[in-house]
Amino acid sequence: EPIPERLLRRNDSDVPVIFGHYWFEAPLAVTNPRALCVDYSAGAGGPLAAYRFDGEPELTLDKLVST
Repeated sequence: EPIPERLLRRNDSDVPVIFGHYWFEAPLAVTNPRALCVDYSAGAGGPLAAYRFDGEPELTLDKLVST
């Protein structure tokens, strides 16, 4: 099931939200600069992903890494 668009766009916090347990498929992507899923199905053979957060207000693809 795709995440509804209304949920991907909503984050009124000053801090971005990074979450898992959704099982995105590669390639890695930042679909929203304020909310990011790092679950790329590592338990089913996909890459193990992480975000190198340094306090930036918006998330960027260059800090999303995988094995």
